[in-house]
Parts: sequence; structure tokens; C-alpha cells
Amino acid sequence: MTDDAQSTISVFTEIDDRIFIAPVRAFFRAGLHGALWGGGPFLLLSVPIGGGLLLDGEPAGILLLFAPLLIAGCGTLAGMLLIGLPLTVLLKHLQREGAATYQLAGLLGGALLPLAAVALGPTDWGIGLFLALLGMLAGHAAGRIWGEWREDLASPTGRMPNRFHEMIF
Repeated sequence: MTDDAQSTISVFTEIDDRIFIAPVRAFFRAGLHGALWGGGPFLLLSVPIGGGLLLDGEPAGILLLFAPLLIAGCGTLAGMLLIGLPLTVLLKHLQREGAATYQLAGLLGGALLPLAAVALGPTDWGIGLFLALLGMLAGHAAGRIWGEWREDLASPTGRMPNRFHEMIF
């Protein structure tokens, strides 16, 4: 122990917690965008109906308010876990990560999961095609957000650039 205040205590540097938070934040941000794009059109119906039920004293109105986001969020999360993360591992290994690749995978995966569920169950194909269209919107949005983050992470600087700074200068 020294009396010098400038002396280092240990040779190990501090671990930056942001390296653990950034991927989780990007994952949930991509999932939120996918849920908004996949369930957003239904909010035009569910919010007025759920709000009316709440005003009438029905507590079930709160569930109806957020049901489209919950359903689309679960579908988006399933797609990101079953397709997006394994694809990330594969593309990182092949060094082929890019936003366009993730967007295309989101489009295809967003259509594939609802159609696979319809093929396995007794649901009508018309409903399956409609859900596949919404899944494609959700998958594309989630793939865009995740792909941009992964592309920026793989950039030579290794961190996300300041897009506003790049627009100005």
C-alpha cells in the first residue's frame, strides 16, 4: 500500500457494463419495433373499444387496449429467438452481417412462422396469409433495427456511429 493517491490499486481495468446492456437493449428495441409494426394496425380498433369498456367500468378493457401489441410482441419474440439469433450466430461466423440480410430474413421468417402454424393446425389459410403479411411487417421492422445495430457493431470503429454527427459533417 502506498500513500500516493495516483497509484493504481490493481492492474485489471474496470469492466464496462455497457457491453452487456447494448445487445439486450438492441434486441428489445428490435422486438418493440416489430410488435408496433405487426400489431399497430389493430390498435386502431382495440384502443377505442378497450377505452369504451374501461369507461363503462369493465376491467377487461385494459387487456383489449394492449392485446394487439402483446400478440404481435409474442410472435416477434418467437421469430427473433427461433430465426434471428441463430442467423446472427451464422452470419457472424461467416462475416456476412448486414442490415439488408437481416431485413430479408425478417420478411421470410415473418411469413414462415404463421404459415407453419396454419399448416400444423386447423386454421383457415386466409387467416394464415393475413397473419403472414403482418408477420412480414413485424419481421422486416425487427430485422432492420437489429441489422443496423449489428452492421454498426461490425464497423471498423466497433461502435455505433453518431448518425446526427455524420449528417451535419
